[in-house]
Order: sequence, then structure tokens, then C-alpha cells
Amino acid sequence: MITSLQNPRVKLARALLRQKQERQQSHLFVIEGVRLIEEAYSNGWLPEWVFYSRPMTSRGQELVNACIQAGCDVEEVTPAVMEKIAGTESPQGILAALPERQPSLPERLDFAVIGDAIRDPG
Repeated sequence: MITSLQNPRVKLARALLRQKQERQQSHLFVIEGVRLIEEAYSNGWLPEWVFYSRPMTSRGQELVNACIQAGCDVEEVTPAVMEKIAGTESPQGILAALPERQPSLPERLDFAVIGDAIRDPG
């Protein structure tokens, strides 16, 4: 169990949530909450690592178990550590670091959307 905010992976999680440059350099991003992680996992996104804290819902525990069986690095953190690293006001007790994917373009475009002057997309 991780109990310290000085743990290198805890520091990385905090940096990934707060610094675009860290996400670009590490090619990782963090998602939080049971629903988001379930959606990512069910769509083929295997987390690099997962942090969870107790108490946890049965649905959250099933997700943790699935990640463990899939070979993800899963670590329990104290509720105090989770509260400090989470980007939400009321953390659900689980967050995951996912690798970035580079989308491939189809050979022939039949439809395109071009964003212009988008502000703060992060």
C-alpha cells in the first residue's frame, strides 16, 4: 500500500493530471472513476497502472480484479493519498494511467471536421 505523496508514481500521477508537458513527454494520461475506467477497459484500453483506495464499491472491486488479471500494475493507496492526487472534488477511489494512442487516418477521407481557435482543450 502506498502511504506517501513522495512515492515516484504518486508524483507522476499528480503531474499527469496537472501538466500538459508531462502528458506529452510520458505519452500517458490519467482517467478517474469507475465508469470511465470501465469504458476504457471494455474498449481495449489496458491501463499502464491503476491506483485504488478503500472503501470501494463492488463494481469498483470487480474492475480492480479485472485489471489485476489482465496484468496491469495495480496498487492500493490510502484515502488521504487518493484525495491529494485525484483531480475531482469527490474521488471515487480509483484512477488509471492509460497510454496515448495515435489515431490512424483512413486512406480516403469522405468527411472531415476542422477545429479552429479551440481554447483550453485539456
